[in-house]
Amino acid sequence: MTQVVLMTHAGVPCALPADQVVGGFGADVPAIALFGAPEPDPKRALVVKTPGGARRVDCSVARFSNLDERSLSPVPELLAQRLELPHVVGLAGTGTQLRWLVDLVRWEER
Repeated sequence: MTQVVLMTHAGVPCALPADQVVGGFGADVPAIALFGAPEPDPKRALVVKTPGGARRVDCSVARFSNLDERSLSPVPELLAQRLELPHVVGLAGTGTQLRWLVDLVRWEER
C-alpha cells in the first residue's frame, strides 16, 4: 500500500505521495498551478515540498488514502511527451475513477 493524498485541483482529479505534503493552509507560501490553471474554487490548501522549496497547492477536495501498488501505472512515454508536465508520472485507479499521479520532486517552476 502507498499512502497518497487524493485531491481535485483545477477540476483535475489527481494523487500525490503523502510524504510530499508538509502542512495545510500556507497563505504566506507561493501557490502553484499543477496543470496550468489555478484552482477556481479553493476550499483546501496543501503546503507541499518541491525542488524550489515549499509551495501551496489550492484544491477543492483533499483527503488521505491508501492505494494498492497494482492500481498505479506509469504514463506512457508518448503521452508524457505530449503533456509537457514532467511532474505527472502516472495514473492511479481509485475505484471507478482515474487520477493523474503527481510527483512534485519533478516540479519545474515556470
